[in-house]
Amino acid sequence: MGTVNLRRIIPTVIVDKGKSFHRVKFKSGVYLGDPINICKIYSEKNCDELVVLDVSKKKQNTLFSSGMLPRLTSNVFVPVCYGGGVSTEEDVRQVFDSGVEKIVIKFGSKNWINLIKFCSKNYGAQSIVLNLNLSEQFWNNKFSNKYIRASDIEAVLNEIELLPIGELLVQMIDISGTRSGVNHNIASKVLSLTELPIIYGGGVSQAKDIFDLFSLGIDAVSVSTLFSIQSGTHAPLITYIDSNIRENLGY
Repeated sequence: MGTVNLRRIIPTVIVDKGKSFHRVKFKSGVYLGDPINICKIYSEKNCDELVVLDVSKKKQNTLFSSGMLPRLTSNVFVPVCYGGGVSTEEDVRQVFDSGVEKIVIKFGSKNWINLIKFCSKNYGAQSIVLNLNLSEQFWNNKFSNKYIRASDIEAVLNEIELLPIGELLVQMIDISGTRSGVNHNIASKVLSLTELPIIYGGGVSQAKDIFDLFSLGIDAVSVSTLFSIQSGTHAPLITYIDSNIRENLGY
């Protein structure tokens, strides 16, 4: 299994039908703009990496099917990790041919285990990021097969233990997009149950949250709202963590 660069701060761009949006708890939100331009801005700000998650319901509307993904990758100079709409081996080939370094495969999605094995054989395990969407609250209201019950995380990690995976992307649905603070308990629990590198996402409200996660042992932090929405006006504004803040916090 390949290695990854540790302690990365990763802007995450959510795309629907070729447009980028800010979302709260995975629900529709504020329109941000053209994902190609947004990713280019992050790249110019020297971000560590980019995660692009395409939530388009129809495959023909995804970035890789519409031909936008090669344009996106050709406009940035940082590694790109892409997920969304991938359900066949041909989809996988098309995504990697578009110039991405890694692919996100969602736990429990269509053909997910076979896709992991195919990616590992043809592109290496380091190219695979397995997405786990965890919830502590949604299950109290209604059942949903979109999320993993947080209390079931140990069983889930046991299920994927022998699969050839490079990293885990753990997203806390309950607090995603809220800037309400990170879930240290879940982050610590996941770290205690696996040796896989972890990308944590959900609830990041300030730079200190990021470095607190690093202190716990998290390898990378996925950040959306903090880098795309102004805290006071709630207007779109694409930013990245200041180099002085990195230095002061020991990053």
